[in-house]
Amino acid sequence: MKVVNTSYFSETGKQFLKNKLYTNAIPGTLEHDAFWEREYDRIMNGYTVGGMQITGDHYFYLNFCPIKRVIQRGNKKTVSKELSLPDFWDGDYEFFWTRHIALHGIGEKEYKGLNLSTRIRYLEGGKHLICGKSRRKGFSFKNASLALKEYLTKKNSQTLICAFEERYTKDTMNKVIEYSDHLNSIANPSPFAKHRLINQALHIKAGYKQTVGGIETTKGSKSEVIGLTFQDNPDASRGKDPSLVIIEEAGTFANLKSTFRAIQPSLSAGDFITGQMIIFGTGGDMDYGTIDFNDMYYNPEAYDMLAIENTWDEEQNQDSCGFFFPVFLNKEGFIDKNGMSDVQGAIDSEMTKREVLKAKSKDKTQLNKYIVEQPFNPKEAFSISIGNVFPVYELNLHMNWLEANPNVDNVGIRGTMDIDDSGKIVFVKDDSLHECKYPVTDDDKHAGCVVIYEQPVENAEFGLYIAGLDPYAQDKSHYSNSLGSFYIYKRESLEHTTGNRLVASYVGRPDTINQFNEVIRRILIFYNGKLLHENQINNIVDYFRNKNCLYLLAETPTFMKATINTMVRRTYGSHMNKDIKREIEMYLRDWLLEENREGIPNYKFIFDKWLLKELIMYNEDGNYDRVIALMLCIMLKIQMTKVLIEKRKDIIEDDFFSRKLFKNK
Repeated sequence: MKVVNTSYFSETGKQFLKNKLYTNAIPGTLEHDAFWEREYDRIMNGYTVGGMQITGDHYFYLNFCPIKRVIQRGNKKTVSKELSLPDFWDGDYEFFWTRHIALHGIGEKEYKGLNLSTRIRYLEGGKHLICGKSRRKGFSFKNASLALKEYLTKKNSQTLICAFEERYTKDTMNKVIEYSDHLNSIANPSPFAKHRLINQALHIKAGYKQTVGGIETTKGSKSEVIGLTFQDNPDASRGKDPSLVIIEEAGTFANLKSTFRAIQPSLSAGDFITGQMIIFGTGGDMDYGTIDFNDMYYNPEAYDMLAIENTWDEEQNQDSCGFFFPVFLNKEGFIDKNGMSDVQGAIDSEMTKREVLKAKSKDKTQLNKYIVEQPFNPKEAFSISIGNVFPVYELNLHMNWLEANPNVDNVGIRGTMDIDDSGKIVFVKDDSLHECKYPVTDDDKHAGCVVIYEQPVENAEFGLYIAGLDPYAQDKSHYSNSLGSFYIYKRESLEHTTGNRLVASYVGRPDTINQFNEVIRRILIFYNGKLLHENQINNIVDYFRNKNCLYLLAETPTFMKATINTMVRRTYGSHMNKDIKREIEMYLRDWLLEENREGIPNYKFIFDKWLLKELIMYNEDGNYDRVIALMLCIMLKIQMTKVLIEKRKDIIEDDFFSRKLFKNK
């Protein structure tokens, strides 16, 4: 961008900090009125210095919204936080202009003159905005300033500050009230001072009571700001008529899409919008709403959001996304006197911290937690769920590699399992088929195909190939996104050059369960494999019994600590309660990082992108069918290894010189 002395954008605020007054002019004089008319114009229309322009929202934030900010004195490493007014920072310049363009639109020439690094695809305006960000970028302050400006400058306006949990709503509402108190308390009165008809922690309304002719009436602007919490009240926005809606920490919403759809009509009139919704998600505060947030963030046009070119994710399939605020913008210690970020310096500093954590931390999840809170790109921020024990950093790197090498797609061959004229089960290639995505959509819910990554070896011994299956309970369902997920896993063997990897998959939900079970049966026979299935749904046992194929099903594993005291007794398969899942998570985590003979970790041999996405997004409360199927593969692998070790132990103990006659000697 064109850089000028950006301190001029804050000259009114600096005047207040110096004299505790915004103007020395006497109230009621022309000078006093002219000053506040000038300020009102800048707040509503923006302000230009030396050919560089900021929005009115940005101007209001810089000059009228005190924040706690880091103050460094001298060259000391220790800093303090003091109440002051914000400085101009380039990251805020990007955000406020992006918000303005989303709502009001902008001409092509004017847009180019702003020199934003944010590459906005459509400049017509009339759009909502979805924003992803790293931690501690001051957005609760910026959001509070947007809410207060709406409250102060629009009569009868209604601003909603929404969150799933009350703590997020309260945090922003507290700042709105603090800003309003600041403008109400300055010694020299301003046109921004407002009496409050309602003055509550989560609801303020401007106005006052006046008695006229013995009748009490309500006067004033009657604008209001309301804080809403959706955790215990999904219909919290019902009956509201807002002009601005701010949704804080959207990744914590268990019902984000439903909330968006419920609020959206109140901001619309035909093809036009009457108000704007801004949705925020912070890395590190993503939980139940992660999947919904990701879908909305990477498909903004489907939700009437501003579409921005995805320049942040180095390797990605999504061309468009929402706005993103990375860790290397507005990073304390890497901002020059004009508020310009030293991007490379900030990146280098963050990379050093990551390398130290990777090398020194005994808890491998600490690196993941740090990256998700201090991300370089949206993929890092919003692809990691709270409670994920898997090596997300490494999995993301592998995903990037797969997306950067399109030829790797050919590793997986799509097709179906058929029976030839001789009665032999064969694989038939069919490139017209497509795999089910993650998260699954209504369009491909009932799709799916067999994918072969490595053909079975000829005359494979029984047990070389094992399988894991997470089935589903009902025939065609319009209410469930659960899929049947099945993987064939090749165990390591001295006789074969490859091993410890997935060699085939089938993920889908055909019209009937029997169709699904038949595909599974054919793949198992094709690989001469043995299957461990999640047995809470046991229809596969009946199906295989009817087909005389029970020999293909593995018995319930016995090695797990979580199953020692279980009351569940089923001959085939394994159930998957919380304790079992937690134990097998650790085994799967270790397997992902385990290296083969060449020193290459197992996760690098996963070519199923949708499985990788599930592993990256995983938490114990979500629906991760592919991950469960892989867990069952690992369970069976460990069980078979344990049985083999015990057999060898029995043979050794049965040795002639180990018998009782010789033991005491």
